[in-house]
Amino acid sequence: MLGLGCLAALPVFAFCSTAVQAQTPLTSGTPNAHWGYRTAYADAGDASSANRVARNALFDGLTVEPPFSAASTPHKLNYPPSFDRMERVPLSLADAVIVGTVVGGNTYLSNDQRAFYTEAVVHVDQVLSNTSGLLLDAVSQIAVLRAGGVVAVTPGDIIVRGCPTESQPRGLHQYVFLLKSRPQAAAFALVSGFELDGNQVYILESVAPGPQRAVLGQYGTNANSFVQMVADMVSAPQQ
Repeated sequence: MLGLGCLAALPVFAFCSTAVQAQTPLTSGTPNAHWGYRTAYADAGDASSANRVARNALFDGLTVEPPFSAASTPHKLNYPPSFDRMERVPLSLADAVIVGTVVGGNTYLSNDQRAFYTEAVVHVDQVLSNTSGLLLDAVSQIAVLRAGGVVAVTPGDIIVRGCPTESQPRGLHQYVFLLKSRPQAAAFALVSGFELDGNQVYILESVAPGPQRAVLGQYGTNANSFVQMVADMVSAPQQ
């Protein structure tokens, strides 16, 4: 199996980027959609390692927008869905399924400087299934990638990109993640994510616009039952 190399040694770090929600939260407990972690332009353009260049390259050609600049439209959610999901829990698209907690996140630019993507650093809490060829265990930290993010030109001038129906995972929250390995970049693409919140499970790919904010849809079961359901699904014999 291929190891994750330096990914497994990534330190748990405090958030250096600011999470950007859809709009100001209301009193309801339903989570807002989360468009990414606000990252300074100088950091978003990082190309200092082979892994970073390889991850940037995954998002080249995503959009025909002009290269990013201070004159870019501030808020535009025009990216296509990252996967064609035909199932509510699209296990057929994933080669790894984990329970994990987000411990960090940043926005980066593609090598062609046209697209944003979010890299969430995820601590693996439990491996439910792994046929990816990348080593995963309950002490791993992995890079989980999804198109979209937030770049700050100045501290008060931010530019947001993303898919209108796909939220980014929130920091310090636990999820069931369905992942697709990207071994050339020592990372995983996020197929689908389910936020575990006690008696509720929220679907990252179910963003619904509202009069004051965009929110996540609910799966309709509690967190423990959902994890067990997914574990049973991935262990069931294939037809």
